[in-house]
Amino acid sequence: MEQTLETLVENAMTIAEPWKKNGQVASYIPELSNADPKQLGISLMTKDGRLYSAGDSDYAFTIQSIVKCYFLLFALDKWGEDIVFSLVHMEPSGASFQSPAITPLPQIRPANPFINAGALVLCSLIASTYSLEEFVESLAQLISREDLPIDRAVYQSEYAHSQANRQSLNKLAELELLRADRETTLDFYIKSCAILMDTKDLARMAWAFKHHEAISPRHRLILESLMFTCGMYNGSGEYAVRVGIPSKSGVGGGLIALHDDYCFGLYAPALDPKGNSLAARKAMAFFSEELRLHVFDRTD
Repeated sequence: MEQTLETLVENAMTIAEPWKKNGQVASYIPELSNADPKQLGISLMTKDGRLYSAGDSDYAFTIQSIVKCYFLLFALDKWGEDIVFSLVHMEPSGASFQSPAITPLPQIRPANPFINAGALVLCSLIASTYSLEEFVESLAQLISREDLPIDRAVYQSEYAHSQANRQSLNKLAELELLRADRETTLDFYIKSCAILMDTKDLARMAWAFKHHEAISPRHRLILESLMFTCGMYNGSGEYAVRVGIPSKSGVGGGLIALHDDYCFGLYAPALDPKGNSLAARKAMAFFSEELRLHVFDRTD
């Protein structure tokens, strides 16, 4: 099986490679537009902790919206699901990640924790009690890293171009959904999105979300359910059909995917129109078919 998995990862690289030229790197954050669209890295971690990687797997990039998974887990651990879901819904929005997507019933709040408005609400909750350093240290410990650096250039670039997030924060403040002030919340959010990891780190993070004993089974169930239904923005439905396992993308080009037997971290900064890594999606479709990962695959 060792050689088979090594070969499988290399074959996924081959399948995904041609798709890099069809995407575009993110440009709404100017610093992200400097990414090399030719880069592609893939890492796979087995349930027993063996790691297989290929391509640009040592290249560090900002995880962007992938950190929203840990916003959710951290908030659930510290405050519980009743408080968390009094602030955000758990429904797919059908809208882009930057949409406020404020839903009216039964209480006005963001549609889910993975759109920016929902993540900002959870950031505000966390920042009301914990420092950014405490949050980042907690994530580093979870994936067995001594520390997790923040890309200051990306942080500064995103902070200077945060009009949409500022508009969302103003709306959230009007709705009395913020627990910390707007500037503290925004700073916490953008710095968290600018955490640097490579695909090996992402695979370890995916593995930790799936298997680490520090995460309660109930919180894991909540996370995986929302990753499945909302993790790929307004491309979540198609991804659920074609890949069919809980996944989360970021506009930096990263993607994590969780399965009982295999967890994945991928990077390819050329994105599809919905903000998901095109080559990473193609690689995951290949893995899903070859390893029969789809949650609804019942064929013998």
